[in-house]
Formats: sequence, structure tokens, C-alpha cells
Amino acid sequence: MFFDVFIGITSSAIGAFLGFVGALYLQARTEKHVKKCRDALVLKNLKDEISNISLPLSEYLEKGIPLKHDIQTPNWDAVLYSGAILEFIENPVYAQTISVYSNIKHFNGMKNSFNKEDNLIAIKDIVDASEHIVHQEQIKEKREYV
Repeated sequence: MFFDVFIGITSSAIGAFLGFVGALYLQARTEKHVKKCRDALVLKNLKDEISNISLPLSEYLEKGIPLKHDIQTPNWDAVLYSGAILEFIENPVYAQTISVYSNIKHFNGMKNSFNKEDNLIAIKDIVDASEHIVHQEQIKEKREYV
């Protein structure tokens, strides 16, 4: 009788332990998947924002028209102020993205003191810095359609 009770308690304890470990494993796996999806979405939004900034700036540059208003970066601001940017330090796009947004921040701060040539040079710096990211996104889109 003692042996039967011992077996029952032991099997219940092992079952509870395995259930607990299984739940922890599934939770960790789910959190990892959610983080991966969230990170991919944030990077896509940043790339889209850079593309949406770069294309009109290229037209300004081609026409030789200086830009007199701030370049808005709502996605970047959200990522920066939330601290989520730290999640992407090891991502290969991180340095390129920082370069683009640093150029934009510099432009926004200095645009009123630029003469026309300096304004166009600053716009060219933004376009050049964003070129690789925009080009990389276009290659990815072409692969998805093939």
C-alpha cells in the first residue's frame, strides 16, 4: 500500500514537473517568436520610412531645389524614444540606419543656416546614406515576387 501511494505521488510530481517545464519552454519559444516578428516589423517600418524620405529628396536634389522644412521621422522617433533601437545593435542594417537618421537630424537642426549649396549637399548626404538601405529593400522585394 505504501508503495502504491509512493508511485502515485511520484508520478504526479513528475507529471507536474514536466508540465511546468513544458509550459516554460513554450512560453520562451513564443516570446522569441513574438520578438522576432516585432523586430522584423520595426525594421521594415524604418526601411519604408527611409525609402519614403529618400525618393522625394532625390527629386529635390535633381531639380536643385533646397528643402526648407523639417524631415519628419515618426517611426525613428518612436524606436529611439522607446529604447527599442538597442535591440538592433547587432543587426547589419543598424550602422546604415544610424547614419541616415544622423544626417536627417543634422539637416533638421541646420537647414535654416544653410545656403542653397550647403542645403543640397546635406540632402545629397541623406540620399547617399539611404541608398544602400533602399536598394537592399528593392532587392528583397524583387526576390519575393520571383
